[in-house]
Amino acid sequence: MVSIPQFHYRAGTVETGQFAGKKAVWVSSAPAVGFSIHPAFMKAGEVIDQFWVGKYQGTDDAGKLGSQPGLPPKTRITIAQAREAAEARNKGEVSGFMLWGVHQLDAIKMLAMIELGTPDACGVLGNGNVDGNGVLHVDHELVAKATWRGIVGLWGNVWQMFDGLQIDDRGCY
Repeated sequence: MVSIPQFHYRAGTVETGQFAGKKAVWVSSAPAVGFSIHPAFMKAGEVIDQFWVGKYQGTDDAGKLGSQPGLPPKTRITIAQAREAAEARNKGEVSGFMLWGVHQLDAIKMLAMIELGTPDACGVLGNGNVDGNGVLHVDHELVAKATWRGIVGLWGNVWQMFDGLQIDDRGCY
């Protein structure tokens, strides 16, 4: 599992200097004036310190969704089956397993874009398995080229499933 620590962000236009007039995104590890906590760090209306994602694309772990090297990714399942497989890990004192959500994916993309200095992550890290050589094991060297912060196979290989936006009747994520 890979931890993504809480951060705050703001978006706007650069006011001065070499990039004046350009759109930009800033992040901060602590609250700051003009910054908002990224929605990926809200759960049931409460702020969370981090979220976790699987290091590898989802694999089969005896009917549960796993994240293990040396295996093929779990394919040919519906979104409902993927949710059930993720939630099947929540037994006994274990809780919190789910498919990643749209805000978690957005937080990962935002941080990667800033850290890589470009929205062209493929150009910096590599294409991964985007050219259609069939489904490869989750840690195959081609898949591993699409790795950022230890998350392997962020693009290519197979379609990524994620849970949608969940809002309660009060408008809270």
